[in-house]
Amino acid sequence: MAARGGHHLCVSDVTGGADAYVVRFGWTVKNALLVMFCTGVAGLVLYLGDLTLPIVLCVAFFVLCGVGLTAMSLSRKVALRIDAEGVTLGGSPLVRYEAGIVFVPWDEIVALVRWEQNIRPGGWKVPGQLSLRIKAPYLGIKRRRGLAPMPDSEKPWSTVNEIAAQVTAQQAPTGIAFTSRPVNAWRLKERELVAALEQYGPPGVELKDLRGGPLSGW
Repeated sequence: MAARGGHHLCVSDVTGGADAYVVRFGWTVKNALLVMFCTGVAGLVLYLGDLTLPIVLCVAFFVLCGVGLTAMSLSRKVALRIDAEGVTLGGSPLVRYEAGIVFVPWDEIVALVRWEQNIRPGGWKVPGQLSLRIKAPYLGIKRRRGLAPMPDSEKPWSTVNEIAAQVTAQQAPTGIAFTSRPVNAWRLKERELVAALEQYGPPGVELKDLRGGPLSGW
């Protein structure tokens, strides 16, 4: 296994073991339901509609969504790893996984943070006058002040993600998007995560939950 350097790891470093808490991408109830929904919609549209270009494009869209979700769930790549050296968040299991891996050592970590993007596209309404909301949960790493920026922070796409986080999240520490990954196609078990922090992390590093709003001092 290669040595860890900087804030990124090669893919061979991100493996499970007896001396680490590891969570891998896999099936969740949400993803299973989404795959069934995409399959059902594609089948229904194909059965009821003529093979016109719009119908074909609609079917292709839902098929691709279903295939993508299935591939994510079956990848079994590492989504989260906590060990004696620090915390690792995996990249996208579909595209450039290795490039998206982020590692932060314990001496740079203040806390792990649960936060979510709360998006209301176009103010859509559903029956009952309820606003349609899309909630996207994230797990992030809050780093200590005064440290050098994360390498990805200079990339245009990362800057866009940071702006989106500050606009759509109820409460998100500045720069958190650079050290965050979506909780999608893997399960975040809070009790196990807290236990892993207590086992591997230094005193004072805790899991903070900002999904309900700001915390004192944050």
